[in-house]
Order: sequence, then structure tokens, then C-alpha cells
Amino acid sequence: MPKAENNPADEAYARLAAHFLKDPKVTQSDKFGKGLRLDGKVFAMLVKGELVVKLSETDVASLIRGKKGKPFKHGKKAMKEWVAFPMAQSGDWLKLAKRAFVQTSV
Repeated sequence: MPKAENNPADEAYARLAAHFLKDPKVTQSDKFGKGLRLDGKVFAMLVKGELVVKLSETDVASLIRGKKGKPFKHGKKAMKEWVAFPMAQSGDWLKLAKRAFVQTSV
């Protein structure tokens, strides 16, 4: 299991990462923060204590409209296929990361 840095978001991410790193096609990434790649494509990452996942633009828009996620911004620009979830939603992180994993695998 990846080492957590003794804060709740790192610990929640470490548990999530351990789940996915059992798959030989999944590797770790440090592109923006701690991240997970499937066949070289980042599908989930921990950035500033939030889980950020890559989903379809439609899914991202729906999650943001429903106030379940918030836009992920790189600098000032909102990334259309990325959505962020705070630590308060860490109970849903695995489900969200699985969704991103599936969408990345197609």
C-alpha cells in the first residue's frame, strides 16, 4: 500500500490507490499530485487534499450541476473532463475512481 503522510486525505487516497495498484496495468503518477494511471493515462489523482477524477464531459457537468463535485482547475482554466471531490466525500472516492477507471479503459 502506498505510504500515507498521516493526514486524512492522504490516508483515504492510499487505501484507494492500494485497491487499483493490484492491477498490473495501473501505475502511480506524480503529474499534478499523487495519481493513478491506466495504460499510461491518468484517471485519478489527489490534489490539495481532494480526489480528482477524469470522466466524460457529460458526467462532469452533471456532477457539478448536482453539487456532488466541483470543477477542477489547472491554473485559472477549468478542465472539462476533470472533477474534484473534497475529503468530506471520501466515502465515495472509490466508487468515483472506479467510474473513472472504467471510462479510461474504453
